[in-house]
Amino acid sequence: MLKAAEANYFARSEMLPQRRATLLPNIALQGSTSENQRDSIRSVEETFINKNWSAQLRQPIFNAPNWFTYRGAKALKSQAKYDFAASEQNLIIRVVGAYLNVLRAQALVEATRAEEQAVKRQQEQVQLKFRCQRV
Repeated sequence: MLKAAEANYFARSEMLPQRRATLLPNIALQGSTSENQRDSIRSVEETFINKNWSAQLRQPIFNAPNWFTYRGAKALKSQAKYDFAASEQNLIIRVVGAYLNVLRAQALVEATRAEEQAVKRQQEQVQLKFRCQRV
């Protein structure tokens, strides 16, 4: 159960860097190369090589929906942290409860054994008195 809570925490925490990425600049790089050969009637072979490179950088000045989505992701990460802490505390409470139940059961077994021994001793004493009275 704790592993599930931990996985949920990490999944919800990952939303923050993903939402932050929408606020960062976007870079696109492209490149292409082409080679064309042409044979002419005069037996002259011509080769043309074209190389094209381009780069594009985009950065919006302000993107309100992305900004508010990022702020929401920060709140979700904080909530995930508290949910995970609550899961840990719940596990601690259940373990302590189970441990106390075991201690209670052990004490009950010891008390029952002590009571059984006391009853046996009383029985022996009664039998001894009974034997003494018969003689």
